[in-house]
Amino acid sequence: MKVVTIRFKNQKEWLFLLNLLKRLQLSFEWSEEKPSVQPTSKPEPKPERDVISELFGSWPSDKNSDELAKSIRDARVNQTREIIL
Repeated sequence: MKVVTIRFKNQKEWLFLLNLLKRLQLSFEWSEEKPSVQPTSKPEPKPERDVISELFGSWPSDKNSDELAKSIRDARVNQTREIIL
């Protein structure tokens, strides 16, 4: 014996399947599931945190912002590369 669990979105889907099972003359049993008090898919709220610091973070450095921006610009490769095929 196999057991199949189907969770219907609405009453219309249930009636469709019920009609189909009757037309096919299949024997079946059904039971209704009581809705849970709290949905299991919803995560528990996390404690409040500083989202800005997590997104933008910082690190200790002896360079000021201008020096840091210059070192980032200088690290980029802006030259075209010649590839011989």
